[in-house]
Amino acid sequence: MALKWCCGEPPMQAVEDLSENGLQKDVQWEAPKPCLQITFLTPEGWELDVAFSRKPLGFGFRPGPPVTTTTVDEGSHAEEVGVLPGTEIIAIDGQSIKGMKFQEVVDHIRRRVETLQGEPSTTASESSIH
Repeated sequence: MALKWCCGEPPMQAVEDLSENGLQKDVQWEAPKPCLQITFLTPEGWELDVAFSRKPLGFGFRPGPPVTTTTVDEGSHAEEVGVLPGTEIIAIDGQSIKGMKFQEVVDHIRRRVETLQGEPSTTASESSIH
């Protein structure tokens, strides 16, 4: 049996569940794919941790602060993982963007997107990550 996960270490709950059932010795954990984790703050105040595993991401944003999503492309990876327009980016890979300049945020995300699998978008602009 082979199990996959996106970022970091295997999920602890999965490891515990497999151990309780005596199956862990039969499991081969596949190496994680490169991923980009972005934490969003919804208009309702909920934090949403999203792991992007491929490019293009498929969302646009308004320069900030706060850096807020304005568009999510239909059928995009962003739509698949639950990103909605109007959510604020508050962290990248677990690090707060508080105090970062807008261009620093964009540059950081773009550098990380380059490590993901997939084809680069030809439609990316200064206010989008595609």
